[in-house]
Amino acid sequence: MRQQILGITKGVAQQKVTLDNFKKVAIPLPSREEQEEIANYVRAIFSRIDVLERYCQTELTRSAALRQSIFKAAFSGQLAPQDPADEPASDLLKRIQAERERQPAGKARRGGRNTTTDLENSG
Repeated sequence: MRQQILGITKGVAQQKVTLDNFKKVAIPLPSREEQEEIANYVRAIFSRIDVLERYCQTELTRSAALRQSIFKAAFSGQLAPQDPADEPASDLLKRIQAERERQPAGKARRGGRNTTTDLENSG
C-alpha cells in the first residue's frame, strides 16, 4: 500500500494525493475466515474486559465499605487499646472549643504559638 501511495503522490514540500488517485489504491483485506477469527478474538477480549470491569467495580464498592467500617471503628475507639484514664474525645473537643472562645478576637494562633508575638520577639 505504501508503495502504491508513494507512486501517486505529487508535490515536494507538501505532498498530496488526489481523491481520484486515492480511489485507485488497492487495500489488502484478510480472507473471510481470517476476518471471522479476528472478530471472535476481539469479542473474547471484550468479554474479558467486561468481567474485569465488573470485578473492579465490585472491589471498589467493597473498598468503600471497608473504609467506612475502619472509620467507624477508629471513631468509636476500637482500633487500638484504650486507656480508661484518657479523656473522652467529646470532652476534649468541648475543652478545645472553650479555649478558643476564651482567646481574644484577632489573635491568630498557629501550632499553639502566637505568630505575631514570635515575629516581634525575633527581631
